[in-house]
Amino acid sequence: MKKKMIFGLIGPSQSGKSMFITEVVKQLGTNRIRPIKSFTTRRKRNEDEDWIYDFITQEEFKERMEDSDIIQCVKYAGHIYGNSHDSVKSVLKDSHGIIALVEESVFNFRNAGYIVKPIKIIPMYQDVSYVS
Repeated sequence: MKKKMIFGLIGPSQSGKSMFITEVVKQLGTNRIRPIKSFTTRRKRNEDEDWIYDFITQEEFKERMEDSDIIQCVKYAGHIYGNSHDSVKSVLKDSHGIIALVEESVFNFRNAGYIVKPIKIIPMYQDVSYVS
């Protein structure tokens, strides 16, 4: 059986990574690809993110760091993000995985033995100030 891979979306904060994950899973179906849940200390932006992130406090983060099951923890945009082997393995046993990552995380996942295909997300629109 071919080893399942992880598609890692890399892009700036609020570039649409979570929206892209949601759309890919809708289009392909959870039998082919599923989101890998990350835990994060950032605030929830909308209800649709509950299946992509576990929102935790700083104290809960410290407790999770004591767990040897952690693949990686990174600080990004002032918040902490992390992943556990259990959350990844539960997805990859039945399907490919998709997740929002930073560049450093790609190396962390690869060093942990996972196949990661990075996909760079580039926002189409930036905040633009118009001069009249």
